[in-house]
Amino acid sequence: MDFNYTHTNGYAETGAGIYNLGIFPTDDFQVSFAAGMEFGRSYELNPGLSVRVYGYGGVRYTPDNTTTTQLLFSGISSPVTQISRHDRHLGEISTGMKFFGREGLGFDVRYDGAFGKLVTSQSIKGKLRWRF
Repeated sequence: MDFNYTHTNGYAETGAGIYNLGIFPTDDFQVSFAAGMEFGRSYELNPGLSVRVYGYGGVRYTPDNTTTTQLLFSGISSPVTQISRHDRHLGEISTGMKFFGREGLGFDVRYDGAFGKLVTSQSIKGKLRWRF
């Protein structure tokens, strides 16, 4: 279960007269549920250096898949509400390697992907670790 809170600052355009767009600040709180399975294996490359290789696959469900934003044009007296819909169901995959060395030094590299009807999110991440 994940809890996500997002805050977006408001802003106002200038220079277009009555067509200036104003966006109100937005706060959004969402809960999502995820289930998946991770498979992995560790290998000893040489004394003092090992690697863990893994893969993950799963699904994510978000009951409330909407974000509401209020906006207005300078020439309109009342705000307009815009509702953005996101995927309620996402497929998630991840794969990576974690290297463990002597004296707490390590390196991680991973690929993460989330896929739905409206959304495709992909990232490659690297992390250098030193445990002391």
